[in-house]
Amino acid sequence: MERLATWLFGVVIVTVPLGAAGQEPVTLSGNPLRDVIDFHVHSGPDSFTRSMTDVEIARLAKKSGMRAIVLKNHFTATTDRAWLAERLTGMRCYGGIVLNRAVGGSNTEAVRHMVTFTGHRAKVVWLSTFDGENHVRRFEEDRSFVRVVESGQAVPQLAKIFKLSAEHELVVQTGHLSAKKCLILIHAAKAAGVNEDRSYPCDGRCNWHDGRADAGRTENGAKLECVWLRNLQGPKSHLKNQQHWRCVSTADYARAVRELGPKTSSCPLTSASISTPYTPMG
Repeated sequence: MERLATWLFGVVIVTVPLGAAGQEPVTLSGNPLRDVIDFHVHSGPDSFTRSMTDVEIARLAKKSGMRAIVLKNHFTATTDRAWLAERLTGMRCYGGIVLNRAVGGSNTEAVRHMVTFTGHRAKVVWLSTFDGENHVRRFEEDRSFVRVVESGQAVPQLAKIFKLSAEHELVVQTGHLSAKKCLILIHAAKAAGVNEDRSYPCDGRCNWHDGRADAGRTENGAKLECVWLRNLQGPKSHLKNQQHWRCVSTADYARAVRELGPKTSSCPLTSASISTPYTPMG
């Protein structure tokens, strides 16, 4: 049987035969980034070092023929920044808010005000990431976290946030949560009328990958987001702060896409790494 190799380029999966030809670089026709939407862009200004600003990334995306980008920051809303970046560059930009402790955790008022900002660039509500219980426990940190599930149910304050998300057609992203809690929250979000949820399938942060949980998430209409930066993590990473995370390779993502189907997956090429210093795009 002929062996095959698979690469992910943005949302395009390219499969070529292995062998003599398999040793040669893949030749792509056209622009693989044209009309791609990067759903997870970290840029400056930020409390973490970023190599590019919102405006610089928007210009790069426009030059590359991308359809849109979604700006993300772990500690502040990005809807106002997205509108400004779009005004200055002409690139379609969206933003959202991550419900970490810096904005009050699962704070309904933070979401309510976000959707009223000039430009109406609100697109995503991310549940807790660095302040998520799963993240804090995974890295054995002695600090407070944002609890989103109690006794097997979404905490009460999330009901209002999910309702707001449904009313304003926002995407709910499950953040740095465990696979089990992702399922609980996806059910709750769907019950509140949220049309789209996104969840990481096999991210290196918290060992979330669980084939049964992934299937459960996609069966409920959720999308799985594949983050390219995971390729550069793990013990051999050239970035010291990424060496204690698990590497998730492009091959791992390709396998997840094949198992669950491409319609359930969002695979942005440079997601979460486009402005990370000392990476190919940084």
